[in-house]
Amino acid sequence: MDKSVKGDNMKIVCISASNTAYMGENSASTRVCRLIMKTVSSKIPEASVRIIPLMNQKISFCLLCGDCSENGLCPYDESFNYIFSHLKSADVIFFVVPHYAPLPSKLLALFEKIHEILYGSLIKIPQFESPFENTYALVIGHGDLVESRETLNYYHEAVIRPVANTLASFGCEIIGYSKEYPKGMPFGLMDETCIQFSGDSVFPEFIHNWDIIEERINTLVDNLVSAVKVRAVNQI
Repeated sequence: MDKSVKGDNMKIVCISASNTAYMGENSASTRVCRLIMKTVSSKIPEASVRIIPLMNQKISFCLLCGDCSENGLCPYDESFNYIFSHLKSADVIFFVVPHYAPLPSKLLALFEKIHEILYGSLIKIPQFESPFENTYALVIGHGDLVESRETLNYYHEAVIRPVANTLASFGCEIIGYSKEYPKGMPFGLMDETCIQFSGDSVFPEFIHNWDIIEERINTLVDNLVSAVKVRAVNQI
């Protein structure tokens, strides 16, 4: 599939994979998506960015019924179809994924259904080309452990790498963060004072250093811009 690499019509979708309903728009993953939108607006001003928080979607688990083979959509899950349609038409996809156990359940349900649709299409049409061919994918993985080389490596291996590998299996081109973190960008908490308890909730409040996170997002988006330029040159 020939997808655009020009900023003037680039479509970007940012998936917030958080399930933390009580945080709503203030969940760390969704706030990161808004920072991505801000950064993209400054570096690729003509691009459009759509944020899709999975917490707002009622994605059901795949039943492996095969009924999606008729038209490449799930006849029983409008939430999935909504997300899938936007992902298929995107030139760039960001996935912002919090560490749970280790991955959020709605994200796994989304991936499972995408896999079955692509697999079913390939069985029916041997020359089938994935709609994600030439789609750039960038993964941010994060959690509520204090940052150290050990914890960042853990987030990269336990959260980012499996998500990136899944997206690559769909046909996406993965944009990494650095040589140390080639599959995506990890982040955690700066120190123990970032974990604060109150009597109003069973969950602690996690205080993130948004300036540092934004700096890392800038680097990640710069990597995307570089990849877009290289592809544009190669297509001449």
